[in-house]
Amino acid sequence: MTLEEIVLELKKYYPFGIPFLDESYQTSAEFKNNRIVLAEGYHKGIELAQKVNKDLSIMLNSDIHSYSFAAGYFCHHYSFYKEESPNEIYSLIISYIIPFYIIRTLRIDTWEEEFVSFQDRFPEEAKLIHDYVLRIFPGYQLLTDHEFLNQVIDGVEKEESEHPTLLHLAFTTVKA
Repeated sequence: MTLEEIVLELKKYYPFGIPFLDESYQTSAEFKNNRIVLAEGYHKGIELAQKVNKDLSIMLNSDIHSYSFAAGYFCHHYSFYKEESPNEIYSLIISYIIPFYIIRTLRIDTWEEEFVSFQDRFPEEAKLIHDYVLRIFPGYQLLTDHEFLNQVIDGVEKEESEHPTLLHLAFTTVKA
């Protein structure tokens, strides 16, 4: 998918051109669709969480923490640590509005994030995650481009932010 195709998909869930605090924002068809899809994702997340937590815990030999239920985000979010890198949190974040997932590395000491080091440092586990994601979400692709994910999407606001990014709109900004 190109950025333009992704933006077309985002327009189904976010009212473009309407300020967040405008009363017509919450009455728009896009916002109503947003709420329906978030509710469906929440219920699917509840069904998936226990199974995914157990499966990932075994695959990655790590405790898994699920943040899939953070209000207002279109994703399933599972975080874990690796003994080899105690200053980093890794998160598998799967969008349910676009066919992509990310594996984010978050440095605890600086709160810097990036999207390729896990795959570079742990290629076998990255392959296990990829195969696992594809079993649950056929056709999904891994996004690793930091600049692409942090691309500002013009014309839409979220949570009073006039400059949300693709990461913010299709995944999450929850830092865990």
